[in-house]
Amino acid sequence: MKFGFIIPQNFGLSSADDIVDLAIAAEVKGFDSIWVNHHIFHAGYVLDRLGDKPYFDALTVLTYVAARTHSVELGTTVLVLPYLNPMVLAKSVSTLDVMSNGRVVLGVGVGSLPEESSALGSNYQTRGSYADESIEIMKELWTNKCPSYIGKIILFQELNFIQNHCKHHIHLFW
Repeated sequence: MKFGFIIPQNFGLSSADDIVDLAIAAEVKGFDSIWVNHHIFHAGYVLDRLGDKPYFDALTVLTYVAARTHSVELGTTVLVLPYLNPMVLAKSVSTLDVMSNGRVVLGVGVGSLPEESSALGSNYQTRGSYADESIEIMKELWTNKCPSYIGKIILFQELNFIQNHCKHHIHLFW
């Protein structure tokens, strides 16, 4: 059995040091993984919980934690794919995976806050198909030397997306 710890980058802690110190302590105490949540805006239940307290960016927090830890896996409980460009996300995640020596676990989803989707220019009604296509694109970029993809939303042909020394240990769950 493995145990993970969600570091509270979304619970209104104002000190980034406190968040990172918790991640380091979790690794020292023997937790197998550290997890972060993802939202961009304070909307809906996030606004109700946090008010005007900070909610730090998921991948930025994991990157900083990766630099300060050694063995603990680095996970996202759910990155909301319709808020993100899948090609940029694929590059960010693969870079983090390389720099952390293959410790990334990527959890993804579609989001549940229509007001946040709207503010980000994301179509709430088509978020499922966007997420499906995003997963296909990321897998294509991560596994093919000269990737191409023709989808309903995004298309590209024979791009160079070489990530030097990529560990390809990114565990993706949906």
